[in-house]
Amino acid sequence: MFYERWHIRDPVREMELVDVLLRNRGTDREEFRQWWRGRSYSPFKMKDMDKAVSKILDAVRKGRRMAIFGDYDADGITGTALLLEFLREVGADVCYILPHRVLDGYGIRPSGVDQARRMGAELIITVDNGISSSEAALRARSLGVDLIITDHHLQEGPLPPAEAVVDPNRNDDEYPFKGLSGVGVAYKLILALSEALGRSTEPPLDLVALGTVADMVPLTDENWWMVRRGLKAIANSRRPGLRKLLEVSGNLNKTITVTTVGFHLGPRLNAAGRIYAPDMALKLLISKDLNEATRLARELNRLNEARQRMVERGLAEAEEAIEKEGMLRERVLVLMREDWHVGVVGLIAQKLVQRYHRPALVLTRAPEEGVLTGSARSIHGFPITDVLAGLSRHLLTYGGHELAACFYLQNEALVPLR
Repeated sequence: MFYERWHIRDPVREMELVDVLLRNRGTDREEFRQWWRGRSYSPFKMKDMDKAVSKILDAVRKGRRMAIFGDYDADGITGTALLLEFLREVGADVCYILPHRVLDGYGIRPSGVDQARRMGAELIITVDNGISSSEAALRARSLGVDLIITDHHLQEGPLPPAEAVVDPNRNDDEYPFKGLSGVGVAYKLILALSEALGRSTEPPLDLVALGTVADMVPLTDENWWMVRRGLKAIANSRRPGLRKLLEVSGNLNKTITVTTVGFHLGPRLNAAGRIYAPDMALKLLISKDLNEATRLARELNRLNEARQRMVERGLAEAEEAIEKEGMLRERVLVLMREDWHVGVVGLIAQKLVQRYHRPALVLTRAPEEGVLTGSARSIHGFPITDVLAGLSRHLLTYGGHELAACFYLQNEALVPLR
């Protein structure tokens, strides 16, 4: 096992230990107090937020059908559920689409736009995806469908030609906090819509906490206060789905912490999108029927157990390959097996990072003929998206965060990638 080494940098003996620790993190007691109380910025500080609000409210007033195009992970599922509930509450005609991880892949594509149009949508709003979806934006324009993108991933190329692109990580955005999750951006959009509608009630933070913790974004700045309040909202939630999820995970009537969400609730929501279909998790979150919620929670629990077995088997195979091929001489681990399920390669990569304390790229066969798909995980201080940017000539597409990313490449590009 490989461990990080921790040091107190330049200890000053006359300072209290708390002050030393805070100073080493670039802060002080006063700033820490402000952080603890929580910070919040106007959603309209985000570029294109005003355009997005105007388009959506115009569609609500005119009765134009909208489709929310989410993602198959817990962040995208919770963001889709949150926005869906709000838009229905204000009288919108709205439906949703969650892509299948294996059949559809990540992010909105031209086929996703076509699907939304067949459902009668005249406006598509993405949640937790879209910053790299220029082809989908062009397809929407050709069909006369308006497209609003809400995302939190890094901008790696030109902005898609959409009606609005709301993403604190787009290159020209000056929003003060860059660490929002996909559901966090959806929440800010709802706050902006509420302000424009003159509504004083804030949307619930239970789903925001779920998606934010599950997506492993930094729990600092705005994320911290949203999660802190959201954990209390989960504990007191009247959602039948959340209550049943707490029950099957053994957490009903217990104190709800970040660990509860990260290791018990989040994985069960993610299990649906990893090895089955994400709609099951979304239906659980928005269900108002106790019997339906009971059935869905139990099914998610069963899927999570199956997912755990897949990861254990894949991890054992990966560790065997690492030892057999002497990979520990490499600074970055690159492994590929065609029989690993696409839904668990990211989890295998994460466990390899934890065990060997170095970045890991884990690949498997994609549904498309001759294409591989991979998940990358990294350590702090080694942005994996920078690595993928340097390898972009070998990749079909890629995207993600500093610590986690996904990518696609042709079979023959595997050797030069390594």
